Amino acid sequence: MPNSLFTYIKCNFANSIKIHYKQAIIMKRIVFIFSLILMSSVILVAQEESKTNAKAEMAFASLSHDYGSVVYAADGTYDFKFTNNAEKPIVITNVKSSCGCTIPSWPKEPIQPGKTGTITVKYNTKLAGSFNKTVQVFSTAENSPVKLSIRGKVNAKPSDIKTSTNSTKLLNGTGVKEGVQTGKDLEVQSETSMTTEIARDGMSGETLSKNKQLKKQAYQKKLAAQKTIKK
Repeated sequence: MPNSLFTYIKCNFANSIKIHYKQAIIMKRIVFIFSLILMSSVILVAQEESKTNAKAEMAFASLSHDYGSVVYAADGTYDFKFTNNAEKPIVITNVKSSCGCTIPSWPKEPIQPGKTGTITVKYNTKLAGSFNKTVQVFSTAENSPVKLSIRGKVNAKPSDIKTSTNSTKLLNGTGVKEGVQTGKDLEVQSETSMTTEIARDGMSGETLSKNKQLKKQAYQKKLAAQKTIKK
């Protein structure tokens, strides 16, 4: 009986694993097919927009620009070039950006048929982090307004390397803070701290003088060792 029960459990467990495995394969196939359909749709839409833009009266060479990784405070300027495919001059009436960090500029004179023009966009690269901004171009063209987009990531501002006078790193156990004083100032500082310490312990007279001298000698040895290491 126990063997039969074990066999029964084993078979059910094996069947359960097979079922879950098959279900996982089916789900993976569904996700893969869905991803292909989605990618195809995106590509078709992009191609359609490109064809529409090429046939438009105000046709841009590119509707978007990726700056990629940008150095902090670098030049954030990019030129969107366009062609007037209409049979009449095109006048740009206004250009609006989605953020004050993006400043557009454009030609104020009419763009004659067959001629080209430029919409210049400048992003403030003193703002660290990722960005995705849009600019709308309003004109007398039939396809007005035209939406342009920029994206990228501005790297963080390089940190200034400074020696802190309040550093808590001690050198060779001497109690001297890095970047504070050196030479005679250190000796005066050491003598003062030793005198205070010995007086606090209740010593006086000859005992105080001897202890002070011993501690001073020990400190001078550590200071000499410190200077040797620096050299």
